[in-house]
Amino acid sequence: MNLAAILRTSSLTLAACTALASEASAAPEIGIERTVGMGVELGSGPGLSAKFIFEKSNAVQLGLGTTTYAFAGDRRSRLRGGTALHAEYLRHGGLVVANRGVAVPWYAGFGGMLNIGGQHNIGVRMPIGLAMQVRKVPLDLFVEWAPQWWIGADVDVVHFNSGIRYWF
Repeated sequence: MNLAAILRTSSLTLAACTALASEASAAPEIGIERTVGMGVELGSGPGLSAKFIFEKSNAVQLGLGTTTYAFAGDRRSRLRGGTALHAEYLRHGGLVVANRGVAVPWYAGFGGMLNIGGQHNIGVRMPIGLAMQVRKVPLDLFVEWAPQWWIGADVDVVHFNSGIRYWF
């Protein structure tokens, strides 16, 4: 999937959520009454996503999915394919948008990854993103840029994900 397709998918996802969240609701707040989110992520590394909020502005994010490849100039690394597990500590900043229908906080984090596919590698991941929290239903949609560095391989700065999580 190329960068233009990933950005197009992310834009359409956010537009659909904005349309869903046009009215307010008395649904429990994500991060207060609902602290566990489970869903899927699409983009550079598609797979399953989970997020656990343990304080209003602190969370742990987990992902299990496929690995793509890293760029190094105009060549691709040998990490193509396989399965990867990632885990990050996230710190939520202020709200970018806040109204009766949605809240959109930004977040940044730091964590690690493990490739359990063809090559066994470990790496560092640093996501920065937005999470649109729909107040009418317990959903959040997220878009993130997550530069990655596979130790012993290349740096992947073109790593974008978007996804959706249901909150329990």
